[in-house]
Amino acid sequence: MQHYEKQDVYKDFLLPNIESQRLEEILSDIEKQKSFRIFGYILIPIIIGFYILKKLNDRIIILTNNKNELTKRFINELETSNNQIKNILNHLIYADAYLVYSDRTGILSKLEEYKIILFSLKQEKEIFDKYFNDIVESSINEVNASRITIENFNKNLIERRKKEYDFLFQKSTASLNNEQKNAIITDDKHNLVVAGAGSGKTEVLITRIAYLVERKQEKIAPKRILALAFQKKAGKEIEDRLSKMFGIGVKIKTFHSFGYEILSKPKLKFDTDEFIDELYKKAEKEPGFQNKLLPTCCILEMMRQSNSNPTLRRRMNDFFICKI
Repeated sequence: MQHYEKQDVYKDFLLPNIESQRLEEILSDIEKQKSFRIFGYILIPIIIGFYILKKLNDRIIILTNNKNELTKRFINELETSNNQIKNILNHLIYADAYLVYSDRTGILSKLEEYKIILFSLKQEKEIFDKYFNDIVESSINEVNASRITIENFNKNLIERRKKEYDFLFQKSTASLNNEQKNAIITDDKHNLVVAGAGSGKTEVLITRIAYLVERKQEKIAPKRILALAFQKKAGKEIEDRLSKMFGIGVKIKTFHSFGYEILSKPKLKFDTDEFIDELYKKAEKEPGFQNKLLPTCCILEMMRQSNSNPTLRRRMNDFFICKI
């Protein structure tokens, strides 16, 4: 079954690298430097007091700049992650395709990890300014809203498709219920439909094939669809009903006939004799070909036997004459 082209937008969702502990260390260091300034004021009557104050103030300025740079980087990290979430949602809307299980669980897992990071930042809000805390709060709201959108995406898509492709359902010889329509439209990598005898499995299969061929999004060419049945009679029924109801012809096989077809196909789609002959001629031109062809032990044995066999000796001389 063909799905929409895999997008890196799902895999490239990077979690922000927030070093809040580093920020706490900087803020703590700033407070220490401020407390040390009292010694500078006490020693002002002595020249060394001015020197101490200058050093402490310079250190505070450096630490404050580090704090501002770190906070700025945090903001960039959060904004990058938020933009990636927006890209994911925009792609879902644009692709208008079923969100397969592996992608869905991957995105939701990343969102949960991101949410944990955001809540840890929220708990440390006293070390950040109001602007940063507002970004954290809005990011939490965005993650919550995105999670709801992704969790409900397939459900909403199926409901839209039921209305959009109702004309296919109307062609069915039996009235399809809600569960059957869900089975027809659900489009994960692997779809398991469990149904009892006489519950309309064949009808669902036929309508699903028609849906895959007729849908506007990611149409599947009939030649790319294979339907398998346990018996020839069931396969013939599927073929006839599919042609009569929807005018569609696809490859329908029993499990045995399909297996036999695979086993009957040649493993090499070219003339093997010609291929081997070409390889031999190519190898024959390589240096040392004769040594590769005849192991040393074989050559020695042939030389021993040639002592009593003039014909063999002559042929060996002719064969190796090119090496002399």
